[in-house]
Amino acid sequence: MGIDPGPALRALHRELLRDDAPPVRRGVPHEPNELLGRAADIAAVARLLHTSRVTSIVGPGGLGKARLAAAVSRGAAQRTVLVVPLGGVTDDADVAGEVASAVGAVEARRLSPGGVGPAPDVLTSVVAALGPGPVLLVLDNCEHVLDGVAELVRALVVMTRDLRILTTSRAPLGLPSESVHLLPELDQDTTVRLFEQRARAARHDVELPADEVAGLCRRLDGLPLAVELAAARVRVMSVADVQRRLEDQFALLRGGARDAPRRHRTLHAVVDWSWNLLKPAGRTALRALSAFPGGFSAHAAAHLLGADVPEVEDVLEDLVGQSLLRVADTATGTRFRMLETVREFGAAERERAGETEQVTRPFLDWARDLGLSRHDSSFGREPYAAWRRIRPEQDNLVLALRLGLARQDAPTVAATAAVLCGLWATEANYARLILLSAEVGGLLSHHRPAPAHVEAARTAAVLLTVGPLLGGATAPACLLVLLRRLPPAPADTLVGALATVLRAAPEVFGSDHAKLDTYRAGRELLLVAVADGLAGYLWGCEHEPGLAVAAARRTLAATEGHPVPWLRITALCRLGEPCLHAEGGEGAQRHLREAMAILDRLGQWPDVLGLRWGMVLGNLQTGDVDEAERWLEQAVGGRTEETAAALTPEPEGGPREWPGP
Repeated sequence: MGIDPGPALRALHRELLRDDAPPVRRGVPHEPNELLGRAADIAAVARLLHTSRVTSIVGPGGLGKARLAAAVSRGAAQRTVLVVPLGGVTDDADVAGEVASAVGAVEARRLSPGGVGPAPDVLTSVVAALGPGPVLLVLDNCEHVLDGVAELVRALVVMTRDLRILTTSRAPLGLPSESVHLLPELDQDTTVRLFEQRARAARHDVELPADEVAGLCRRLDGLPLAVELAAARVRVMSVADVQRRLEDQFALLRGGARDAPRRHRTLHAVVDWSWNLLKPAGRTALRALSAFPGGFSAHAAAHLLGADVPEVEDVLEDLVGQSLLRVADTATGTRFRMLETVREFGAAERERAGETEQVTRPFLDWARDLGLSRHDSSFGREPYAAWRRIRPEQDNLVLALRLGLARQDAPTVAATAAVLCGLWATEANYARLILLSAEVGGLLSHHRPAPAHVEAARTAAVLLTVGPLLGGATAPACLLVLLRRLPPAPADTLVGALATVLRAAPEVFGSDHAKLDTYRAGRELLLVAVADGLAGYLWGCEHEPGLAVAAARRTLAATEGHPVPWLRITALCRLGEPCLHAEGGEGAQRHLREAMAILDRLGQWPDVLGLRWGMVLGNLQTGDVDEAERWLEQAVGGRTEETAAALTPEPEGGPREWPGP
C-alpha cells in the first residue's frame, strides 16, 4: 500500500523468521556416556537461567561442571546456544578476543584505549554476532581469567536484552547480575554406580565386591574425575588393590582419558590448577588448615594461623572462592571443610615446605585448649548443647590424641581424651572407650598435671575407668593411680562425685558395701546418687533384683529436680531393666517413657541409650505387637552400632543387659 511497516511490525517479522530458523548449537558437545546423578542440578541451573541474566556453576576441579553445562545447553530454551571454552586462554586481556573469535565476530583482538576491558568495537562485533536473541552464551572454565570474564560479561549484560550467560568456574564472578549454583559432590550411591559403570567399561569381567567398592568410593569425595581415574586402574588391579593404593591418591589416580584437558589427566593436576591461582597467603593457609581432618571454624583457623579472625576470614573467603573449601551453616555456627583430595594435597605441600612441626604444635595447643574448656560439659546442665559443639570436632580431636600419644604429650592426651570420653559415654559408644582406656592408661598413670590441667585430667581418669565398666570390660588399674595423685574433688559435679567413689576402689566394688554405704548415707546429693547407682549396679550383678530396684529408686529420688539429667536417666533405665527381665512390660514402658521425655527436653538427642529397644520388648510383653513393630522400625532406623549391640548374642555366664546407659 506504499506504507513502510513500523518498528513493532518489523520486530514481529524478525521474531517469526527466527522461530522458523533451525536452532543453532555451536560448540555443544554430545554426551560420551550417561551423566549420572545430576538431574536435580540440571533442573536447578535451568531455573536460574530463566530468572537471572548470568548463572555460574561453581565447584572444585573434577566435579563435572563442564558436563553439567553441556547437559543444560542441550536442553536450553534458547534457539541459539554458543559454548566458548576458555581453558586455553592465559591472560585476562585475551578473553574478549577469544569469545569474539568463537562466535564469529570481527575485530577480535583489540583492547579499550585505557587497556582495561574489551574495546567498544570488539564488544559491538560480539553483540552483532550473537544477534538479537534469545541466545545462551556458555563460558567454560573461567577461574584463571576471572577478571577478564567479569569485565566482558558485565558489558554484554548492559548491551543486550535477550542474552543469557552461563559460566563454569571454581570461583564466582562476583557480579550483581549473577546467580551461583554450587555444584555438590555426588552422593555415595551415585558414586558407586559411576565406579561400577566405568570399571566394567575398562575391564568387562572385573569383579566388583559390593563392600570393597563402597569402601573405595567413600574415599573419592564424590568427585567424578577421581571415580573415573580410580575405575581406570582396574585394568591392571583388583578393587581391593586400588583401595589399598589410595593411601597415596595422587600417585594412583593418574592416566585419564586421552581427550581430557591436560589439567584433568591426574588428580594432582586438578588441585594444582587451583593452587596456582592462590595468593601466597592462601597457599600458606591451605597448607596449615589441611591439618584439620574434620573441618574447622574461623576461630580454630585463626588459632592455627596465629592471626585475628577478621584477617583469617579474608583468607578463607579466597579459598572458598577457588572452591578449595566448602562452607556449611551448622547449629553451632559456620564451618569450613576441605575435600579429602584437597586436604591431602595441602598436607603434601606442607611436608614439602618443611612446615609440619610449625603447624602441628598450634594444632595440638588448639585441641588441648578445647579439651580444657569442654572436658565435662557433656555432664552439665545442657548436655545436648555440649554434644552439638563437640561432635563436629571428633575427627580433629582423635588426630590430636594420636599425635599426643606419639609425642608422649600427657597434657594434650588427657584433655583430648576427657572431651572424647564425654562424647562417647553419652553416645554409649563403650567399644571406643574400652580401646581408648587401654591405649592411654599407661601414659596418664605417670601424668602430673599443672594446676590448670587438674580437672581435665580428673575427667579423663574417671571416664576412662567408668566407660569400660559400663561396656562390660575391666579398666586399667593404673588410672586409679592418677585419680589418687590428684587433689580430692568436691562432689558438686557428676565427675567429682564419681571421682570420690572411684578413689575408694577396690573397697567400693567388694561384697562388703560398708564404704559404699558411707557415701549413700551422706548429705551430698550427687555423691549419694552416684553411690546408690553403683550399689544398684553391683546388686544387679549379684542377682539381687529387689535391692537393685530399691537403690535405683533412691537414685531417682536424689535426682528429683536436679539440673544434671544423666543420673536420673540412668536410674529410670535401671528401674526399667528388672521389669523387662521379670516380664513386667507395662512398668518398663512407664520408666522408659519418662527417660525419653527427659531426652526430648534436652533437644534432638541421638537415640543412643537403647530406649527404643526397651520399648520393643516392653510392648511385646504386654501383647501390643503393632506398637512393638512401630518401635522396632524406629530402633532399626537408628545408629548401626546400636542395632548391632542390641542383636549381639548373649555372652557366657548369663544374659547381657539390654543396651542402656
